[in-house]
Formats: sequence, C-alpha cells, structure tokens
Amino acid sequence: MSLLPGWGSVEATKTIRDLCELCAIALFLMVVVAQVGSYVYGHRRDFLVEAANRAAQQRLLAALDGEDRRHAAEVAVLQRKVTDAQSEAARAAAQASREPRRLNDTEQSALVMALLPFAGQPVAFASVMGDADAERYKQDFVEIIGRAHWQFDPSVDVVQAIMQPQPVGVQVAVNQGDMDAGRPPGAVTALVQTLDALGITSGHTVYLSPDVPSGAIRLIIGVRHLVE
Repeated sequence: MSLLPGWGSVEATKTIRDLCELCAIALFLMVVVAQVGSYVYGHRRDFLVEAANRAAQQRLLAALDGEDRRHAAEVAVLQRKVTDAQSEAARAAAQASREPRRLNDTEQSALVMALLPFAGQPVAFASVMGDADAERYKQDFVEIIGRAHWQFDPSVDVVQAIMQPQPVGVQVAVNQGDMDAGRPPGAVTALVQTLDALGITSGHTVYLSPDVPSGAIRLIIGVRHLVE
C-alpha cells in the first residue's frame, strides 16, 4: 500500500495531477508577479530616493543662497559706512585746511612747560611775507615762547621775509657752525621734541643756516602747503 492519497485510483491520480499542474501554474504566476513587483517598486524606490536627494540639495542651495544674500547685504552696509566715514574725514580735512592755524590750549601749555627750563635762550621768528595765516600762527608762537621767558627783541627778531624756496609748515633752524662744531643750543632738542610730540613738526628735523646767530634758534613759520 502507498501512503500517497489516491495512489490506487485512476480518477484520483488524474485529479491530483490536475491540481498539481494548477498549483505549478499559480506558483509560476506568483513568481512572475513578484519579479515584476520587485522591478517596479525597486525603480520607484530609486526614483523617490533621488527625488528626496534633489529636494535636500535644493533646500541646501536655497539656504546657502539666502546666507550669501545676507552676507552681501552686510558687506554693502559696511561699505556704505566706510564710504560715509571717508567722506566725513575728507570734509573735516577740507574744513581744517580752510581754518587758520592756531596753537590750542594744550599746545600752549605743553610748549611753556617744555621751554621754561631754558629761559633766556635767544630766539628769532620769521614768517613768509604776505601769508596772513603764517603771520597769525607766528604771533601765537611769539606769545607762548615769550611766556617761557626766551630772549628776543620784538622789533628786530619778529619779522616777515621773502624766502625761496618757500618753507612749508613750521621749521626750527640753528647756526650751521654751531652744529658743525657739535655745540648746538641746548634748548633746541626740547623745542623740536615738543613740536614733534604735538604733531606740529615731524622727524625731529633741525635746519642749518649760516644766517642764524651763533647760540640762537630761529623759528620759521612757512605756508600751510605749497600752491601748485
């Protein structure tokens, strides 16, 4: 006897065979459907992943673009501030160039304190003839150095002169022979250093002239700037 059902019956074996064929066909169809489904859904998944990546990239680019726009706006604001500051500085410089040169209170006090220890130092003053600004500025120095008790005769040692080339700014001159001999007036260092510290002169420059009397200092007030 066989353990298989319908093994001994013609009708039963035919029926079972038909059922097996139907099952095989059904399984084949299921495999085909599964393969097609795997292919279709696999491609759909890849499409969705790619679409999500594109969307993420677009959001990132949009964020970066927005940051770039904000940065550009900040730079533009800073540039406007710099331009405005430069314009204001230029206006202030232009205004200052139109105002007469004067010694302010701080400069006057500094000069008196620095020069008082050298009371009695012979000094002379010269300004460019015909330059009203230089003449007014020279008078400030005459007054302040007089308060430091330096020695000069207002009728002789305070003059206007034609100088070629025209001096620019403020110059300190001493006798050339004194410098060559290594015996410049002791007060010249204090005067030049103080003028430099106040921004009136620069470079600790001392001019040499045989026209300056030995032992004396000449303060020359030149034009504000050369006219082209």
